Amino acid sequence: MRSKKALIEGFIAQLNEKELEKLADYSDDTAVYDSHGNKLSVVDCWSEYVEQKYNHDLAQLVQSEGLNDALTRKFMEKSFSAGEVSELGTDINDLMPRMSRFGAAAKARAEKKSRIVESMRKLFNEFVGLIGFSQYER
Repeated sequence: MRSKKALIEGFIAQLNEKELEKLADYSDDTAVYDSHGNKLSVVDCWSEYVEQKYNHDLAQLVQSEGLNDALTRKFMEKSFSAGEVSELGTDINDLMPRMSRFGAAAKARAEKKSRIVESMRKLFNEFVGLIGFSQYER
């Protein structure tokens, strides 16, 4: 739960005060609407927020590390389906930018791979149980 604390706090912070007041006053016979007139559902708002935050954080990782976007998304989908971020196989190597595996560059490549795996595990731990990939089949 600790890894999800910032996610929950971010969700609450993005709701405006009026929406929070409406949610606090909600009863079975009262519909709650946002400032645009759309019916407000906490579950829908939460799901949308989680999906947007996940996509933003994943895009940020892809951009900062120069990863292949499609392969990185597929790797994370497989990780959520498997319940872990695995370093086995060639998947991580495939999504990384090309780097020499020899000489001094080998150390830099190993450090980059380690940093990428750590970032992916952090992302996984933050969103596991919250993100579903029904469109992905093993």
